[in-house]
Amino acid sequence: MYQSLSANRQYLIRIILPVAGLLAALLIGITFGLFTLAEVQTSAAIAEQVKLANGAIRTHGEYLETGAVDYGHWDEAVENIVTKFDFDWADGNIGMSGQDNYGLSMVFVLGADNSTVYSRVDGVGGNSDINSHLTGGFQELLNRWRKGDDHLGSVSGLMMADGTLAMVAIAPLRPYEDTATKQYTGYGVVFVDKMDDEMLGHLAHDYLLPGLHLDRGNETGLDLRASIALSQEDPSQRFRLVWTPNRPGDTTLRTLGPAIGLIALCFCLLSAFVMRHVMSTFRQLKDSEARAMHDILTGLPNRQLLFDRLDRLVGTRRTVRPEAAVLYLDLDGFKAVNDTLGHDAGDAVLLQVAERMRDLCRDRDTVARLGGDEFAMVMPGVTTREAIERRATEIITRIAEPFHVGAATARVGVSIGAAISPHDGTDCAELLRKADVALYDAKSAGKGVVRFFSDSVSPEKSGKDANVRWVA
Repeated sequence: MYQSLSANRQYLIRIILPVAGLLAALLIGITFGLFTLAEVQTSAAIAEQVKLANGAIRTHGEYLETGAVDYGHWDEAVENIVTKFDFDWADGNIGMSGQDNYGLSMVFVLGADNSTVYSRVDGVGGNSDINSHLTGGFQELLNRWRKGDDHLGSVSGLMMADGTLAMVAIAPLRPYEDTATKQYTGYGVVFVDKMDDEMLGHLAHDYLLPGLHLDRGNETGLDLRASIALSQEDPSQRFRLVWTPNRPGDTTLRTLGPAIGLIALCFCLLSAFVMRHVMSTFRQLKDSEARAMHDILTGLPNRQLLFDRLDRLVGTRRTVRPEAAVLYLDLDGFKAVNDTLGHDAGDAVLLQVAERMRDLCRDRDTVARLGGDEFAMVMPGVTTREAIERRATEIITRIAEPFHVGAATARVGVSIGAAISPHDGTDCAELLRKADVALYDAKSAGKGVVRFFSDSVSPEKSGKDANVRWVA
């Protein structure tokens, strides 16, 4: 009996306790690892949100600076404000125009002595003193702009405008190209965009920052990792932009926490299964997304992805719609390739066409295959006839080069129809329809050319012909 007890004790000491200790250590390790993994996931997700928030602020400041520079770099503005002040001209072309085009809350023009020459505040023109509206660092921002010899640069910064956080941009008021006129006038254009709840709501939606709002330093219980300190010109005022952080780690804990004991017994098997399942699901989702948004043959974006990108660029959801050209392209002579060389050769030609189109695209351009031998291209910022004709000529020339298909050589051409946003509209389907109308005119003109919708047909005929050709 004693030997049996002694043996049991030895078994307990030598086998059971080490195994129990190992399992306990494994359980503790798994628990610690689980919480560490959850924290790493959460920290990484919040870090990405911080990058998005900083990018949003930086982008908005640069956007406002660009607008101020555009309005300040203007011969007529110098003539009607600096040379001889015309209030009606300034109110219509600087104040109301800036307010309408950029959604500004305030617009000011400062003289060489920093006095307010003109103001438009909340829709009312006048000469209200800028210092009565902008606090929390405006003088520091103004001094930074004045610093230097030529004063021809622009600056932007965050401060308070009538008690609301605002982005402020300052740019010089100077002639455009008149080298006979002194470029430095000392005058400046000031754009003010209040970052009120509506503005922050737009930023929260566009940059995936739920609950984005301004913390004036009186909130408690915040996860300060999910915030950015606003580096205002006045260091005495430290506000923060805060949002509801993305916490994927919490979801992990809620899902796997109750099963920690089971994970301790089958950790290796379960880990392998989970990782395999996760990777398989991820690959399936990636493949499914790629198939849904890209053309199977060429790998180019399809109609759905083209519409999505075009809508993000110029669609009705945007308050400010950048200009862009939409080209509708149709290959000339492609049917003959299919008829003489076969459909496999036709597919090979389409692949080479897609590759040449990619080579001709800038990073921000989108080229898509709409089906058959029809393609489309969206070119942000390319809106002059000369620039569009130049790009279209490059495409026509490149596509006209021979295609080598096995031992055979094939030749095709391309005809192009062009529509311009916002001149020809901002609806995606409407822009593509109008480009298609212009394409029909290019085909009728002998192929291998580019035609613009504005030149193609009369308003009456455009509606009629478009309805005949277009299938949404």
